[in-house]
Amino acid sequence: MILFFTVSLGNIPNEKSTLEIYMADPEVRIAQKIFCQIKNVKNNYRLRAILDSTLIYEKKGDLQDEEIFVADYSSLRAGEHNLTVQLLNGTEKIVAKAEKNWTTLHDGIPKVGINELNAICTDGTPFFPITSFMLNRSKFSNWPYPSPLDMASCINTLYFEGYYPEHNIASWKDYIQSGYSQGWYVIGPGRWDGFDKQNPRASDTNKLVEYVTATKDFPGLFGWVWDDEPNLGGRNKYNPAEIYRKWTELTHSYDTNHPVWVLYYGYQFTHNGSKYHTNRMKEYCYLFNEDRFGKKTAIADIVSLDYYPYEYATWHNWVSLEDYALALDRARKWNYDLFPIATCIESQDLHDPQKKGHDKPCGSPLRNNRGWTPGPDPVQLKNLIWVSVIHGVKAIQLFHYFCPIPKENVAVLQKFKKQIEKLTPVILGPEQSGISIAKMEHNGGRVDIMVRENDHRFYIIAANLKEKKENVTFRIAGISDGTTVDVYDEDRKINIQKGSFSDSFEKLAVHIYIFPDDVKEVPE
Repeated sequence: MILFFTVSLGNIPNEKSTLEIYMADPEVRIAQKIFCQIKNVKNNYRLRAILDSTLIYEKKGDLQDEEIFVADYSSLRAGEHNLTVQLLNGTEKIVAKAEKNWTTLHDGIPKVGINELNAICTDGTPFFPITSFMLNRSKFSNWPYPSPLDMASCINTLYFEGYYPEHNIASWKDYIQSGYSQGWYVIGPGRWDGFDKQNPRASDTNKLVEYVTATKDFPGLFGWVWDDEPNLGGRNKYNPAEIYRKWTELTHSYDTNHPVWVLYYGYQFTHNGSKYHTNRMKEYCYLFNEDRFGKKTAIADIVSLDYYPYEYATWHNWVSLEDYALALDRARKWNYDLFPIATCIESQDLHDPQKKGHDKPCGSPLRNNRGWTPGPDPVQLKNLIWVSVIHGVKAIQLFHYFCPIPKENVAVLQKFKKQIEKLTPVILGPEQSGISIAKMEHNGGRVDIMVRENDHRFYIIAANLKEKKENVTFRIAGISDGTTVDVYDEDRKINIQKGSFSDSFEKLAVHIYIFPDDVKEVPE
């Protein structure tokens, strides 16, 4: 579905017409939305888009200040490509133009690509990655250490090469092959022998190329990552956006079958309003980095962030679940929702005092009396995962250090993996359209929702962001009284009365509502 926004500009005859397109890098895209920013047009102007000499979109008259269309690359052959968007006046003269040139090295759909809904896909099928972080190969059958639990029941993808005495192409090959033999995809290397940890700007990009050319055809490969938290560090220590962008471009020049990931230090999206930190983050964000690149620029194909709202809640008074949700929203908004956003979450307590010579259990305060919040309990972990999904992430990454994951939390992770496998077409599918939904929290709390449509049914996924009980009424326009709503995985149903239904949310509760396929659309 193509959406149109904002108001018509009408006739502005004395101003120059302008056209700018917002788009992600197309190299690993199956398809993508192109956002056309238009200024100063008359009512008889026309917008058209041409992909390799083929007209793929056209609209005449009533042009809005933003027009959106989908460019489908699924049938393109390997080679050079051009997307040109033109604005024509009433006499068919081109008054403004924007274009993008790129090269693909694959025919048709990439092995791991991204569709127009920003879903990550394997051979064209949407896939929701759940990743480990830097998991050592010795722990593959010991998840999560030291508990002898099945790793495969919690994740489907490895992220960042685990421990080896030396990190080189041989270790990277072994990590991919070992992970794939367990049934997992692998994103990496993360650790590579050309990387200069003390000065990332001095890293050997010739080595980067060697990694790509040596392993780009490995069947277990899912994507590339070249640094962790590049935005973290002092003025001369952090890895600037320009450097990581060059690494992305270099990767694309040798492989267009696998996307480039980047994982940011996520607190800089909010950081209590600190301009120093938010300005640092904006260097990496599409809408704010034009002064650094000369044009709005994506740093990678997939952007992830880490933010641990429970672990650091007593360290910084602004760190909270709601601030975390804001960070996710800004990650999408500041990048114009052009590409997938992922998140790295805490699956247990991150601080182990014993590692620092303490004799206290995980979750205890540090010796300097700085309070330390224990890791999330099962209710908090389940909520954290689904709040992330509701706020638009396309992948979940687990930071499973530095304490064991309690078995109750492992059960949460196992259940989520089973649920997301069933719900992937819903979560990664189109937003629901044609139905008007309103909600009201009766106790002054906050319940966030996601609405999706799949196979003629629509879904409401709702999560309570407060540690107190909340009662919510959902009103659905056009729905028939007596309609039965299934509450997913809860073995209960709710009946619609007077076009609405109400439900109770315990603290941090999550509910998923499934509506039948005969719900009426809102009359036009």
